[in-house]
Amino acid sequence: MFVVGSALAVMAEYFFGAFEASGTVRASDTLFSTMLDTVVHMPLAWLHDVPMGDLLQRFSADSQAMDDRLMLLISEFSQCFIEIVTIVIVGYVWLFTVDELG
Repeated sequence: MFVVGSALAVMAEYFFGAFEASGTVRASDTLFSTMLDTVVHMPLAWLHDVPMGDLLQRFSADSQAMDDRLMLLISEFSQCFIEIVTIVIVGYVWLFTVDELG
């Protein structure tokens, strides 16, 4: 029983890891597309006044912040979810094992 539970936990971690990675990539892509669309639709006078380096630095800083924070948040959520499901399953199995023995 322990081996099956461990295998299920490992598989759940793998699938949640894939979910985390794909979610972070989609969020970064959405953020970048929105920022790029906003900058492209700015008046030309604003684009002329703002240095290109500042734009690139802001884009990269915002994208990195999104990657770091979102990945951490999704990772913590999936870890808590897996722990809760594991506790429920173990409690359920233990409850029926104790009933059969007693």
